[in-house]
Amino acid sequence: MAALGVFAFTGLMAVAPDMIDSLDRFLDERKNYDLKVISDLGLDKEDVAALERLPSVEKAEGVLYRDSPVVTDVDEGLVNINSLPKDINLIEITSGRMPQSQNEIAVEANFLKANKAKIGDKIHIDDEEGFYETDVYITGVVDSPLFYNAVEIDNFRGNTNVGSGTINYYAYAPESNFKADYISTIYATVKGATDLETGSDEYNKLIEKAMDEVEGIRDKRQRSRYDTIMKQADEKIEEGSAEAKEKLEDAKRQLEDAKRQLESAALTISEGEEQLNGIKEQLDSAAVQLETARTELADKEKELEDGRKLLEDAGRQIGEKEAQLNEARRLLDTGFEELTARQAQLEDGKSKLADGKKQLDEKQKLPAKRNLKTEQQSLKKPKERHRQAKQSLISFKDSWRKHKFR
Repeated sequence: MAALGVFAFTGLMAVAPDMIDSLDRFLDERKNYDLKVISDLGLDKEDVAALERLPSVEKAEGVLYRDSPVVTDVDEGLVNINSLPKDINLIEITSGRMPQSQNEIAVEANFLKANKAKIGDKIHIDDEEGFYETDVYITGVVDSPLFYNAVEIDNFRGNTNVGSGTINYYAYAPESNFKADYISTIYATVKGATDLETGSDEYNKLIEKAMDEVEGIRDKRQRSRYDTIMKQADEKIEEGSAEAKEKLEDAKRQLEDAKRQLESAALTISEGEEQLNGIKEQLDSAAVQLETARTELADKEKELEDGRKLLEDAGRQIGEKEAQLNEARRLLDTGFEELTARQAQLEDGKSKLADGKKQLDEKQKLPAKRNLKTEQQSLKKPKERHRQAKQSLISFKDSWRKHKFR
């Protein structure tokens, strides 16, 4: 039968007298527990409700926890991971924020320091049996009244049956990330306890009275929990039996179907062999066609490569012809400019000659004629160059057309 244990809070017994008042106020503010109930078969919501119905109990709250290995980039340690509290053992986020999603977690300050970690880092919980999300992100630094001794007094966070047996750090995660289908621990506060100094005689008497009430329902709750577990086990057995029976029936049906298919297959084996021979012939023919296609492909690839080379040669020739065309254009433009200049000079000479005719006498007419003849001869040279450049351009265009449409 399940063993149910009831424990009273005794944390202030190891505290110096001058610190008791301040720590007592701290624990009252955080609504620290007065009683803790555990069971080797777990607890459920009915146990929580039964505790809250006791006259001395003010509030009861069930929580989940796992002692799990946690791996960081620096080290690996055992971490006591608790579900987030609601009304008892209230925690405080000293930096960052509370974890909200399944893949988030808040850790104590010593964890960050020892592992050289920071808020926002991803850590790995090596416990797939206990958590849905094992790669989680640190959202904040948490301070818990459950572990104030671990920081303020003796740096001890508890023992465990996991790994080395010693818990190194504590942390908090959303309840939704825990796979457990039962409550790990129930914490309870006692009516009137906050008015008394924790650990005093009056406080202890009040807690003893509440513990007696818990002991009064202990046997009943143990039997109820045992019956619940046995019922769940029977249901799983029944479900398993029904599932096994259904699988057996399915197997029988599949066997009958296979038998009919085998009989049908036996009648068509000969047909299948003939089809197989035909397929083999088709495969042989396809292999020959494939080899022929490969040869043709290789020839086409060679033709394509030759075409690429011809295209590259044509591109180079086009470049050379374009350069020649540009040079011919430049010569034509130069000859045209010279011709224009000479024509202007000629017009100017004619004008001057006309004016000179009116002023010169008969003796001066002869030198003027000679000068006109000289100007006309000098004009013939740029005209000839212009004609040659024009003829060169026409020849190049004919050559280009022949090359382009070759």
